[in-house]
Amino acid sequence: MSECVSAVIPEPPPNGPSTASVPHSNPSAGSICRHSRLQDTAELQKLNDRLAAYMGRMRNLKNDHTRLSIEVQTARDNLTRENDCIKNIYESELTDMRRSLHEIARNKAELQIRLNHQGEENKELKAKLDNKAKECSIFEANARKYKSCTTDLIAKYSALKADREKAINEATELQIEHDRLSNSLNEALENLKKARSIRVNLANNVQSLREELTLKDQLHAQEISEARSRRQVKIKDIGGGHLFKQYQGELQKLRNHYAAQMQANRDEIKIAYEHKFKNLQPVAALNENATAAVRKELRCAREIVEDLTGRISKLKSSNADLNSRIRVKEQLLDDEGVRHTADVASLENELQRLRNAMSHQLRQYQDLMDIKVSLDLEIGAYDKLLCGDLTHSSGGSAGGSPDQFLSFPSGAKRKAPMPVASPASVKRKSSVVDESERVASMLDDGINENMCHPKVGPDQQVTDECLSLRYHQQNP
Repeated sequence: MSECVSAVIPEPPPNGPSTASVPHSNPSAGSICRHSRLQDTAELQKLNDRLAAYMGRMRNLKNDHTRLSIEVQTARDNLTRENDCIKNIYESELTDMRRSLHEIARNKAELQIRLNHQGEENKELKAKLDNKAKECSIFEANARKYKSCTTDLIAKYSALKADREKAINEATELQIEHDRLSNSLNEALENLKKARSIRVNLANNVQSLREELTLKDQLHAQEISEARSRRQVKIKDIGGGHLFKQYQGELQKLRNHYAAQMQANRDEIKIAYEHKFKNLQPVAALNENATAAVRKELRCAREIVEDLTGRISKLKSSNADLNSRIRVKEQLLDDEGVRHTADVASLENELQRLRNAMSHQLRQYQDLMDIKVSLDLEIGAYDKLLCGDLTHSSGGSAGGSPDQFLSFPSGAKRKAPMPVASPASVKRKSSVVDESERVASMLDDGINENMCHPKVGPDQQVTDECLSLRYHQQNP
């Protein structure tokens, strides 16, 4: 026991007052002082143990705080990285969709220009076809047949046009939905940024409160150490037992005061932490709800984008089918145009040949008619001469036989006389000329009819159907 007391209470200096004579002079006072010192030593050991436990707990809390801060930073980095990846993916998808929409719009404009050009051609061809249908009544049955086919094609075109308008409306709705989802995504990102800022502020507040608590603990530990040092100094300076009770009472008061102050500080810190924890709980719940809502919206947006991608692929496939059908129809129309051009060229060649043959026959016929007219004139002149000779011979005039008037010297050519044509011969000549003109007009009409109304085959029917389809596309 004396060794413990000597370990706690250092020896006084040589020149100072001697405290070892006090126990010899007053053994009861020394035992009481030793006992109180032992109690103080035990209490100090307990306080030191509690302080060491408290410091260990604070060290563990600091380690936990560091670990949690690292986890929070890691989670924050992962979330930022995921958001950046999602943002890049959405931006690339939006770029691809914009590029595909621009290509579709450009293709649509080109097709519209081609359709307008072909519509004008179809109008011209339709006008020619209408003129041919008006000129000839033979093709009325075929016209009715073409009309029924045209009605079917118009119905098909109307259905295709309705499908196209429906697809355009769906694309417009999908674009509106995409814009709405983009706006909601931007709002969600803004809410997420706000939640992050709130979370950072709360973390800063927690850090400041912990630093304040640490500072208070350090101040309290410093005050305890100063009180201890002052008490040890006072115990050393005690000169007799008559001051022991007074100092013991003051020491007890100080102990009670520091204990009450420590309890008040603990209660205040506990209340402050509970209040802060209660305030942070709804904020954390709100952040969790906002994060869950953002994740749900992102999931819904991803599903909607996938649905939109599927619809766009379907629209692209339908557009490709329509383009292939248009190309097939255009190929048929080009083939029919080439065939029609070849037919027109062959008919023109045939027409030229028939005209040449007709001109040759007309020249031959004209030569024959000239010969016939000259023969008629010769016969008329011979009749007149014969009648004159008979009249002269019957009148008793001396003359030769009729053969004398028609005899010619040998070796000489007989020159045909140029009498005046009789009215009968003139009528015959005019009738012959009219007949020749009538034959020529009949030949011209036959050739023109062959040109205007060629023989219709299956290819020509397909051409007429294509022309009618183009015409109704331009004039629905």
